[in-house]
Amino acid sequence: MQKQNKILDLIMNNWLLRHSLFWICFEIYFMAGMFKPADLENPLGLTGYIIQNLEFLPGFMMVVYPLLYFLIPKFLIKKKFILFVIGYAATILAAFYYADLMKLNFTVYDPRA
Repeated sequence: MQKQNKILDLIMNNWLLRHSLFWICFEIYFMAGMFKPADLENPLGLTGYIIQNLEFLPGFMMVVYPLLYFLIPKFLIKKKFILFVIGYAATILAAFYYADLMKLNFTVYDPRA
């Protein structure tokens, strides 16, 4: 039990470790949920699939960090809903711009195809 507390204390007291573990778990969950057998037809195989999914990570971060550290504390908690919606829309647009700039595409798996 003492060892578990030390590990938990290490994670909770180290910002970089905590955020790294979060994004690793997020990516594993995202990749598992979006995986389809056709992804292995990529010339690079599983490595190509992982790299392709990691390209979306900066876009996710562009939405999550401003939301958590700026928009929620400055606007949502203070009940400035209009400013919150405008700021949130701006972060979403920035993420879409990033995806367009990087030529990322969101494909939907159709089991009938």
